[in-house]
Amino acid sequence: MDSLYDLRDNKYMATLLLVTSAFLHALWNALAKKNKNIEINLMGIMAAASFFGLAAIPFFPGEAFPHGLSFWWALAAGLFEAGYMITLVHALKETSLGLSYTIMRGGAMVIVWFISIPFLNEPIHIKSVFGILLVLGGLILSNIRLDGKLNLKQVRWSYLCALFIAGYHLSYGRALDMHAQSASLFAFSLIIGIPLFFYFSGREKIIELKNVMKTAPSIIIIGGAFCAASFIIFLIGLKHSGAGYAITLRNTSIIIAQIFSLIIGEKLSRQQIAGAAIVFLGAALMTF
Repeated sequence: MDSLYDLRDNKYMATLLLVTSAFLHALWNALAKKNKNIEINLMGIMAAASFFGLAAIPFFPGEAFPHGLSFWWALAAGLFEAGYMITLVHALKETSLGLSYTIMRGGAMVIVWFISIPFLNEPIHIKSVFGILLVLGGLILSNIRLDGKLNLKQVRWSYLCALFIAGYHLSYGRALDMHAQSASLFAFSLIIGIPLFFYFSGREKIIELKNVMKTAPSIIIIGGAFCAASFIIFLIGLKHSGAGYAITLRNTSIIIAQIFSLIIGEKLSRQQIAGAAIVFLGAALMTF
């Protein structure tokens, strides 16, 4: 593992890790959306991801939370993760994967960018300013219906989900700044978030999940593996890049999500496709 940590000091390696994380993240979201049991799929995937996260801890050197504040930031990340899971279910139910993913990730990018600059001392460049304006324009275009009106009611959960995504990104970043171990940080946050998610989902959903695990567990197990890998790889990349850079680069998964949306049979409007493309261009401009 020492060689891996040496490679992480290279900005290009951090970029590669973040892009890999983006692909895996879009993939497990598509698996959760694959059929009508979105909530059951997501409950199972996140539970499985926590087990994979725990299994990965021995492969990462160092103490889990060497500083007291890193533990509290991990706790905050877990609470934001709970909010993310709860709102993600509603977001995926309300609209297509392509549209919800664009809003969730693009919206989180805007929130993190505005917080990172004044409070986390990340540098600001003219390219970043143009990039964030493109992202905002892409989000607006994605919400325009065929009749020219804004479609805000259908995507309200996606925007709320974006807020929780921004929250756990920033919390993860602060915990890593205090030398929290990546795998432990991810596993602990899920251990905090999943019970809250299950509580709000209700007992009937938990029983239904048990039945699915007995009859058709493959999507949940595979999705959990991809979910854990995407988050842990992301945290490794985040440790050696700023929060704004990391979430921006990872959000190139927006384009990947559009492809997966078509693969699972969803229809995308021209506005949605154009909006996603503009958000992607804005993210690329902010990154590079």
